Order: sequence, then structure tokens, then C-alpha cells
Amino acid sequence: MPRPPDLLGQEHIPRLAGQRPEYLKQQLLEFKAVTCGDIDGNMSSAAQPLSDPDTDTLAQYAANLSTP
Repeated sequence: MPRPPDLLGQEHIPRLAGQRPEYLKQQLLEFKAVTCGDIDGNMSSAAQPLSDPDTDTLAQYAANLSTP
């Protein structure tokens, strides 16, 4: 079974782990609405199918991951 991502970021990808859940949810909502910068469009594409409960769940998950 593959290991889940640690969301610690790398190179040009920012760290998501341990960020405030309110910030993460707002970013997801802005990606979904295509109102924030997204260099390659991957985040906007990934956010399109998310429901409001999905954004809450993802934000809480990433916020609760430990950082080194």
C-alpha cells in the first residue's frame, strides 16, 4: 500500500502540513473559484470537484499533520 503524502512541500510546492485550517480551506475555495494564482492549473483542476464538506475535511487533515 502506498504511503500517504506528508504534505511537507518541496521545491516550488509549499508546505500544507500544519497550516491553519481556515487558511487551507480559504485557499481551496479560491482554487475552486479560480480566483488565486495557480502556475500550472493543477490546484484549480483538483479543487473543482470538491464539495464544501470536502474542503473542510482536507483542511483539517492537512492542518493536523505534523511538521518536522
